[in-house]
Amino acid sequence: MSRPPGGAPLRLGLFSAVLLVAIVATAFSVVAAPVQAQGVAWTQATGPVAAPADDAAAIGAATTRYAQAWIEGNTSEMADVLHPEFRLVVIHHVPKAPDVVEPVAGLAFLDRVDRGWGRVTPIAQRTADLQALEIRDGLATARLVFAGRVETLQLARWNNRWRVLQAAFEVQDKAAS
Repeated sequence: MSRPPGGAPLRLGLFSAVLLVAIVATAFSVVAAPVQAQGVAWTQATGPVAAPADDAAAIGAATTRYAQAWIEGNTSEMADVLHPEFRLVVIHHVPKAPDVVEPVAGLAFLDRVDRGWGRVTPIAQRTADLQALEIRDGLATARLVFAGRVETLQLARWNNRWRVLQAAFEVQDKAAS
């Protein structure tokens, strides 16, 4: 430990320590930035970044897998198509009452899939149709029409595959008796 001219050890306060860490981190990012700008390939957990040859087809396949997993109650298939940060938002419209927004976390949604909430729909009506798709770089928005509702899906390209990041739909609830 270095000592100032008076002979007492050098002590850093909390503010000084945080400032020192910030300076070192900034210096590292300034040094690392030119290396990244020189064309070094970014990598992900599964290998180099590689966009699918046909984004629309890959997104269509992901939305089909999502719908089929919901209808069949296939938890493993659903878990494979969902992004790890998946969220579901259900908006309940109740007559003569304020709307209710119900957020559902990814694991709770997988529990609903496992319990067969999608199998409640009669077999003849178990259909899903991709009606709208907008792709912008690594994000996409899709409108998936089921028999009784329309879901808006947000997808993200993650680990070289399109995954469902968020889903939202509305429910027209009956008035409470």
